[in-house]
Amino acid sequence: MEFRKLIVPLLCVAAAAFLATQGMDLWDSGYIVGYSWRILNGEIPYRDFFFKGPPATLYLWAGLMKITPLVGQFYILKLINWCLFFLQIRFWVKGFKYFYRWEKTTLSVLALGGICFSVQFFPMYPWPTTDGLLFASIAFYLLGSYAHKKNAFLWPIIALMTVLSALTKQSFYPVPLLFLVATVLYFDSKKGLWLFLWQLFFLGIGILALYLNHLLPAFIAHTTGETTLSDLWLSGVQNYILGYKNLGLAWIPVGVIALLIIIYALYQKLTFGQMLLQIAIAGSLWALVYGLLTTFQEGARLLWCMLLIGMVSFISLQKKDWIKSTPLWIILGIAWCSSISLGYPFPVFMGLGLLLVFYFFVFEGMPKNYMPLFQWITACFLITGTVYHYQPYAERPLSELHYNLGVVSAKLEGIQTSKGHFEKMKELKTLQVAYPHKKYIFAPNIPIGYYAFSLRNPLPADWLLNWEIHRDPKTLLKIASQKENLIFVEKSFIKGNELFMPKDRADFSVVTDYIVRHFHPIKETQHFIVYNGSSLNAPLPQTSKTGTVH
Repeated sequence: MEFRKLIVPLLCVAAAAFLATQGMDLWDSGYIVGYSWRILNGEIPYRDFFFKGPPATLYLWAGLMKITPLVGQFYILKLINWCLFFLQIRFWVKGFKYFYRWEKTTLSVLALGGICFSVQFFPMYPWPTTDGLLFASIAFYLLGSYAHKKNAFLWPIIALMTVLSALTKQSFYPVPLLFLVATVLYFDSKKGLWLFLWQLFFLGIGILALYLNHLLPAFIAHTTGETTLSDLWLSGVQNYILGYKNLGLAWIPVGVIALLIIIYALYQKLTFGQMLLQIAIAGSLWALVYGLLTTFQEGARLLWCMLLIGMVSFISLQKKDWIKSTPLWIILGIAWCSSISLGYPFPVFMGLGLLLVFYFFVFEGMPKNYMPLFQWITACFLITGTVYHYQPYAERPLSELHYNLGVVSAKLEGIQTSKGHFEKMKELKTLQVAYPHKKYIFAPNIPIGYYAFSLRNPLPADWLLNWEIHRDPKTLLKIASQKENLIFVEKSFIKGNELFMPKDRADFSVVTDYIVRHFHPIKETQHFIVYNGSSLNAPLPQTSKTGTVH
């Protein structure tokens, strides 16, 4: 292999090696890592601890923990996560190349653009959404590979990847169906039947494993009830239309653009499909500009809407050859699945996929002599947006991340964090020394603490937010009240200045609020108040359903 072909992969690995050192929030970073750590200690999801999603991500990262060294392990996991992100980019690009035979140079530029578009939002820690996208990208690549090579042995692997994608989180449940419909349309019903049977086979194995381990009722109870159909409507439909901080800035320019193009189309006697395609391209450009002016998260949402218009135009223009658009529907469908979330309802994790669809319409509808200028303009948008927005999630800017967490835990060696986060982790370590032979509970945040300090959490939930406790605060409080427990409550929660915290702290963590109001405090430090397990004399918070952990 020529060295020049290694330049981009080496640059990506070098960038990942640096980015993996930068920052560790005390929120999401420990969410999957903490539960995967519990699995390594012999615990089973839904029986021994609460988990509101399917388990594929937990077991994937538990397996990776098993084979990685303890010293610097969290850095290694972050590095693996970044490399899997770059690998995901490669799978989307290679699959697209198989379907549409684009030039390698064009796809390489788009791949770099996709990295720029997504990298500032990509979580620097294991997360179900990005794992779901990884498995879906492998399935997309293999489906394209089948279109190119017609290898029948690919069908069971494609089926497995679609099922694994669905088993990362509920919003990816449609992925197997999406690939099944695409297979029937793009190939034929016989290929679709093979894929369907293999999907049933792998899904059946998963259901059987749950049944044999007496976990099926608990799995259903944990993975349902947290969200409703109205939540699906909110994140999957309403947010795409109304979910913008400046609604007028998002849609008024689109309306003006559409009006001007309609007038131009009437004058030039363009067809309906040609008119829609021009609206989609111009509207997509505005979506990128809007992303620069506000946030790329909202820009990606607006871009998705414009690309949907483009899909309608393509069907209108290619009446006899509309099947050609099937891979594009897969990409837009998966982007939509990735945005179905009450916490992060944006399709920006599929930034590369959105760009691939965007440029597909550009190649279909733009004069060839405008293409170089067009590419330079969009590249400037992407690079400028990346530089302008880049900052680790729930952390201080990169320039303030000077504190090595290896001082606190060998597992965190190599991770640079901010002063505030470093002080919190250091205090937790000091408090454990001051109170030996106790069981420790961190509230309401810092789920990574149990993993970092190799502790066994006495509670069945690591992160005590209301939407992470299976609607069962009673079980948690009954366990927390036991005398051998110490609860370290963040003072930022008590003061009401926690990140993303509502006005009423009980709406954030009813468990922690009850502890603060009714448990006995024994010590105060700079960042924590320490509470003893105390008798439950006050009425416990009411819940809609009972828990399944006893």
